[in-house]
Amino acid sequence: MGRIHRRSGQQDGLICSYILSSNVLELLNTATRAFEKHHHLMFIKKTLHRNPSNSKSSREVTLGVEMPLRKRATTSPLELPTTGDDNVEQKGTLSRKVSFIAPKEEPITTTPEPFVEDHTRILDEDTYKNIVGNVNEPMKSNEWRPHLIFEDPMYDCVNDKLYSKVSLNLASLLSAINLQRPIITRANRVNIKVSSIRQFTMTAKAPIAEKIPHTHEYHGQKYVDNYHWLRDDKRENQKILDHIKKENEYSESVMEQWKPLQEKLYQEYLSRIQEDDETVPHKELATDGGIYYYYTRTIKGQNYSLQCRKTGHLQAEEEILLDLNLDKEHKYIELGTFEPSPSHRLIAFAIDYSGHEDYLVQFKDLKSGNLLEDKIPDCTGEIVWSNDDREVLYVKMDESHRPHQVWKHTLGTAISEDKLLFEESDGKFNVNIYKSSTEKFAFIKSDSSKTSEAHYLPADDFSVKLSVLQNRISDVLYSVDHYGGQFIIRTNGGGSASKVEKFKNFRLAAVAADGKSDTSIENWSHIFYDENVYLTSISTFKNFLVTSERRSGTRGLRVFSPSGNDDVTFSTANRPISFQEEDYDVAVRHLNYHDNILRIQYTSWITPPTVIDITLENGQQEVKKENPVPNYDKSKYESKVIWSTSEDGVRVPITLTYKKELYREEGGNPCLLYGYGSYGIPMDPRFTVTMFSLLDRGFVYAVAKGRAWYEDEGKFLKKKNTFTDFISAGRYLVSQNITRPDLMAMSGASAGGLLMGAVLNLAPDLCKAYVANVPFVDVINTMWDESIPLTTGEFEEWGNPKDKEYFDYMLSYSPYNNVKTGVQYPHGRVTAGLWDPRVAYWEPTKWVAKMRELGVTRGEAGENILIYDCLMGAGHFASTGRYDYLKDKAKDMAFIIGVITPSQSRKFELVSYYSSSFDFSRYICWPMKEEELTEKIEKDPQNGPKIV
Repeated sequence: MGRIHRRSGQQDGLICSYILSSNVLELLNTATRAFEKHHHLMFIKKTLHRNPSNSKSSREVTLGVEMPLRKRATTSPLELPTTGDDNVEQKGTLSRKVSFIAPKEEPITTTPEPFVEDHTRILDEDTYKNIVGNVNEPMKSNEWRPHLIFEDPMYDCVNDKLYSKVSLNLASLLSAINLQRPIITRANRVNIKVSSIRQFTMTAKAPIAEKIPHTHEYHGQKYVDNYHWLRDDKRENQKILDHIKKENEYSESVMEQWKPLQEKLYQEYLSRIQEDDETVPHKELATDGGIYYYYTRTIKGQNYSLQCRKTGHLQAEEEILLDLNLDKEHKYIELGTFEPSPSHRLIAFAIDYSGHEDYLVQFKDLKSGNLLEDKIPDCTGEIVWSNDDREVLYVKMDESHRPHQVWKHTLGTAISEDKLLFEESDGKFNVNIYKSSTEKFAFIKSDSSKTSEAHYLPADDFSVKLSVLQNRISDVLYSVDHYGGQFIIRTNGGGSASKVEKFKNFRLAAVAADGKSDTSIENWSHIFYDENVYLTSISTFKNFLVTSERRSGTRGLRVFSPSGNDDVTFSTANRPISFQEEDYDVAVRHLNYHDNILRIQYTSWITPPTVIDITLENGQQEVKKENPVPNYDKSKYESKVIWSTSEDGVRVPITLTYKKELYREEGGNPCLLYGYGSYGIPMDPRFTVTMFSLLDRGFVYAVAKGRAWYEDEGKFLKKKNTFTDFISAGRYLVSQNITRPDLMAMSGASAGGLLMGAVLNLAPDLCKAYVANVPFVDVINTMWDESIPLTTGEFEEWGNPKDKEYFDYMLSYSPYNNVKTGVQYPHGRVTAGLWDPRVAYWEPTKWVAKMRELGVTRGEAGENILIYDCLMGAGHFASTGRYDYLKDKAKDMAFIIGVITPSQSRKFELVSYYSSSFDFSRYICWPMKEEELTEKIEKDPQNGPKIV
């Protein structure tokens, strides 16, 4: 803001200074003559400056324009900021020095006067000609021309004020919206379009990575990769680390303009969370009959939840079992498994200290409070206890970070004495372990994306030889749990190993678990199948069986009751459990096999996570807790599903969420379009407090969900459907007048980052900005190198590039290989984690370097933003502390809000007013609180601020 100062003998006014370099000096002279005729010229100052970049003199002229304002009173629409000096009267002149520099010249460094705030902007010559050309004709008395009308609401993101349609004098507009630092890029006598905002120093230079050619040879052809050198598996190469540091510093310098907005967003996020809170306790039964209630608790100001329990009843004294806030040594802390032993005398817990997802498992004696000497390093963090508390199973990873071995550790012995129980040699398969709901069996699962195999052993005795439920059959997936005397199986297969019958939506089956019967697929008894219902998981209870399912993409639950005494036969009168909202998510939470009470968590885009207990005998629901969300009113928001049509005619759902009072039916809503589009993940609703800061600023949050039959239409040689579906969704939002390309941003993470990169190459005009978090963008180089974590397991998602057909197809969409030359991409923010094992840091680092090399930030309208932020102590999921996570989100959202809605006004109509009675001061747009604005209008409806 400018400062108050006094100029004796002068009328109070608002001063705008326009500074132009020598190549537009003649235009300035024209404007000077025009202003002199109308006695609005306050001063002209000509100075000489030396441009250090070319060592030649450059003339600079400052043109001051005085616009008389109404005499101040308590109802004045203009409130000037104070200096804090009580001796300075609330009169005088507000000065703001706005510098416009010709686009092809280096900025001129000036030293502003003490009372002037200096901001440098680029103004192209055509824009300046058109602006000053409109003031060359004589103006009538009391006439203000040219005049601008905001067609969109004006939003001041620094002071968090939103105005309706507002008309402004042009000169005042340039001063007023300078709060948001616009670059005016294109204008004529009809329209002025503010395309983006810039506050960062124009002399700041984006890091340019050195080009060191490296040749890859694939299928007999050579491919040059100039940025291969940016890969360092050990993360120790100082040259690379220095380059990333420069990227982070540049990102920080660009984001500096939105620091106030970031802080504002962060405070808004905090205002919507109950910082002191706890989860609903869940009951656990010990092997000796003891009852324990486990829960987590958060404390204001602390990043991590406390792991707590009570013994016997809920009124018992609290035990704090684990407090990660006490760890001051590690910057990154991610808690994985937290698993009580069957007796509940011990706890096993796993922590990742790097972000690389290498967990250290430790054990704690809950009676003494001491840690045991046993430590299991470099594992996945999964733990299965033996029923006697003496042994645990855990999973180790190979050099490519693939879970491939199951080991047995006996407490009190050296880890060197651990026994290998199972090893998976096929690189496409990953291993995981879990215990049955009955706690009678431990399962070892080997899964690829298309095929499954399960082994099991009794939880009472880990020395027993493993048994296989069904040897792997290509393209047959299954999962298993235990119920009574049977294994309950969810599978897409049937028939026999030699003649498999496929069930696309998965069916429910059972087979005897007596240790003697043949458990192969031909002996699986059929329980349930519905071609319109997709089964996602099973949960078993003593007297009931519950399935999680999807119908038309929406989650649901179904309860099965056993018929008579036959454990394999279930009643055909299964009971679906339904919910009211159109788009919601429901997930099974803590189970107690003996209770017959199903605990779920229900949520939607606008409904906070709600814990509900369902009595399985009658379906009665009891809400145990709805997460408290301060400063939130659900009734003000709305969420709905619309359907777009893809290129090949497939209908694709899009969820829209918005604030009712700010949603503009006539169109022109700012919009964030989110997508993921891989692994068949359907993008279920997720209530998040960060979203509402967008909605409260008039944004529509849109989620493109993707087509229903992903397995057939969204992977392998049809992967491009994912990208074209997303583009179709964006185009549909524009065609339905929900938003405009210049008001739309898009975002995606991980495989969703691949989506962002592919869409940028296919449709760079789709939107104005994007955020790509940990993007998988170097598809060919990553998928060819099987030493990179997860690569071999991904062959069944993307294909194996060593197959020429797949190679050619993958090459055609790999973002890194298809960056366009000479095409301006939207403003971009890219993030990564240095220790990310899923998407290596070098993928986004190389991608950003190549985009800068090929000039995707440059266009006729000026240079767009491209920033890259790599978290040096994090992995795939960024910061783990709850406060740190919110700060990360504030950066992403500040970037989107800042670029898309610098003043929440992008298009202005240029009109002329010839009425001598027009009084501009009634229309001045200046930041003030909504209640103050309302009060001023009510007190003085004739002369107070006018909201059109």
